[in-house]
Amino acid sequence: MAIFHLSVKTFSRAKAQSAVAAAAYRAGERLIDERVGEVKNYRPRGAVLRDEGRLILPPGAPAWSREKVWNQAEAAENRKNSTVAREVEVSLPAELDRADRVRLAHDFGKWLSDEYGVAADVQIHEPTPKHDDPRNFHSHILLSTRQLTPDGFGQKTRILDDKKTGPEQVELMRKEWADRVNRALEFRGIEERIDHRSNARRGIECTPTIHVGRGAGAASRAEFNDSVKALNTELKDLLAERAQIVAQEAAKAAQERAEADFKTFRATVEKQRQDGERAAAAPAMTLEQITANARAKIA
Repeated sequence: MAIFHLSVKTFSRAKAQSAVAAAAYRAGERLIDERVGEVKNYRPRGAVLRDEGRLILPPGAPAWSREKVWNQAEAAENRKNSTVAREVEVSLPAELDRADRVRLAHDFGKWLSDEYGVAADVQIHEPTPKHDDPRNFHSHILLSTRQLTPDGFGQKTRILDDKKTGPEQVELMRKEWADRVNRALEFRGIEERIDHRSNARRGIECTPTIHVGRGAGAASRAEFNDSVKALNTELKDLLAERAQIVAQEAAKAAQERAEADFKTFRATVEKQRQDGERAAAAPAMTLEQITANARAKIA
């Protein structure tokens, strides 16, 4: 079953989070963090499709390297609690092949870059045989929090930070991602579809599962999902039983209405028959009688 997952989070100096470190970790690269004078080396880590990583920059932006982009993103901030990067993480459909998943991630990263005028560092991760759910294909898209112009980093993307417009933009991202995935599935003749709306918004009574991902909490999240699936199976059976009872009651009510309508119809027909018989039994009036009656009414 195709899975929908899209999450957005930020990296902040208030939490000692570095944009350079985040980029190095997700790309599985060795980058120098100039602000703190440290080397962030994550080349040994696995499950990263290094050849498929792509740094997407807005049109006219300087042709900076990954290391340059994220060091400049850090340098553009001067507050100790500044937000230095934003990440959009999406699940990639296991139903598609590797090339299709890569294309989806790259195209979505390009859309994000164009939509907000930011740098988008797209990385694609695959599940590891030892620790991961075998369907855990996903992409990390690291975004600059400032627009990247020909002169370097400029204005902050406040539309994503505002309490009103921020959630609206995340909803836009979710719908855009779902539409792109569904088009890709349809193109490959795959019947599965995803929906960016919650179960509650869709009128579905089942409890949703959560994204398992990897790391220390993956096992407990997978266990939670197993419990949810078992409860959903029980709920599905109860809903089917309820639907059957409702259908039976509806059928009984429909039958009672049909019988009542038939009785009404028979009574109407019988009345028409009786009226017809009375009309036929009544003596026909002559022209003189009709004329005398009309004159009497006038008088």
